[in-house]
Amino acid sequence: MAPPPAPRKTEEGVVQPDNPDFSGFIFKIQANMNPQHRDRVAFLRVCSGKFEKGLSVKLARTGKTINLSQSQQFVASSRDNVEEAYAGDIIGIYDPNVYRIGDTLLEGKELFEYNELPQFPPEIYKRVTAKKCDEVETV
Repeated sequence: MAPPPAPRKTEEGVVQPDNPDFSGFIFKIQANMNPQHRDRVAFLRVCSGKFEKGLSVKLARTGKTINLSQSQQFVASSRDNVEEAYAGDIIGIYDPNVYRIGDTLLEGKELFEYNELPQFPPEIYKRVTAKKCDEVETV
């Protein structure tokens, strides 16, 4: 029911979701999600290709190769291990404190970075209360 994954802009052009090489970007990092021990999870949006557990990728910002062996999917308060994911999926990967928001992870020879994530202004919240009505209307 959701729209299909869309092409993403990079510095070198556009990456189509059906591109066979894996690519994705980190859009959120959250720490201490497990009360049993300290942990950091980076949330990754898969933009192209297929993610498979144990995949070796490059961090475009540094050129460093990273093995993605610990991947999870979150639904409400439950966590499940992820063996594979496709363009449009969001997965959580273990963060050994090397990722930053906006980082691009890639498989393949070419290194590129996705354009910056959009920034949204803070929301404006208002409190709404019902007026007290002294008159009761009967019908």
